[in-house]
Amino acid sequence: MRYWLIYILLGITIASCERRPLEEELYITARIPVKIDWSNSGINPATQSATDDVHRVSIRFFPKDGSVPFDRYLNVNVFEGEIEVPLGSYSVVVFNEGIEDRGYWGDHIYFTDVNNYSQFAANLVEDKSRYDYYPPHTQEMLAVEPLKLASWSADDYEITPETITRTRTKAKPGQQPDDTLRVSMRSLFYQSTVVARVTNLNSALDNGIHGALQGFANKVYMASGLTEQSPSTFLFRFNNRKWDDASKTNGTTEFSFLTFGLLPAPAQYGLFVDILTADGKRYVPVDPLQFDITNQIDVQINISIGINIEVKIELPVVKGGIKIDDWDNDEIIIIN
Repeated sequence: MRYWLIYILLGITIASCERRPLEEELYITARIPVKIDWSNSGINPATQSATDDVHRVSIRFFPKDGSVPFDRYLNVNVFEGEIEVPLGSYSVVVFNEGIEDRGYWGDHIYFTDVNNYSQFAANLVEDKSRYDYYPPHTQEMLAVEPLKLASWSADDYEITPETITRTRTKAKPGQQPDDTLRVSMRSLFYQSTVVARVTNLNSALDNGIHGALQGFANKVYMASGLTEQSPSTFLFRFNNRKWDDASKTNGTTEFSFLTFGLLPAPAQYGLFVDILTADGKRYVPVDPLQFDITNQIDVQINISIGINIEVKIELPVVKGGIKIDDWDNDEIIIIN
């Protein structure tokens, strides 16, 4: 009877022990849920817009022990997912797309100091085209328009042995800390709009008003969102004419585009305008159409409002274009 009692107690003891697989103790990575909030990024991946199309999210880890940085990705679902992160202390930068996606960024943005958390930066590609209406000055950089870029960062992020255990253990909700990496993306670009209010706008050739916006940044740091003191010039063509009245004499023309925004220190910002008149000639005013727009730019610009610039231009009355009678005797070649 005594032996039967021992066997019964031993069976109860074994049955009451929690079975823990040996491999659970061998995990060296934590399984981290990730949730991305895009509401302050200027990008809405939920739309079908090509400019808001996000193919993946990069989560770049910079080990504080000096090891080589590495990336984890959210592919397809850019709102949430799960990644595996090794034991260690890190700084982290999260951003849309990836640094090696040169096929996507190639004509617009390139990245520098990709292994340095604080110096990791996005740079605008130089516009190597040359335009007869605006020859750049010595050392002046002509930059292309950026694509939409957003980031989030954390200076201190740690994966401990306890983190690994927690994220590998199935527990009921509320029974352990939430290890979700919650990311709120911020915009690294500004929507910029330049409006020209023109007297005798009909004196300008269609698509004949060009602009050069001078002074905006061409470099932004991914972790801090701060720009570099490196000004550039962006060349563009005004479009989207809006007439003040049915006579189609006076009106506005404008252009909207993206920039990296302002320089970190006080700077001068300018707008140069070049106009071809309706007779096909370049308008040469007494005073060049060079505007100091510094006072229009608030260094505390709200990212959701963007950068808005307006200038006034007065043109002389110029008649031009092709008339019906001109086709009787002359051969006229039209070049788009």
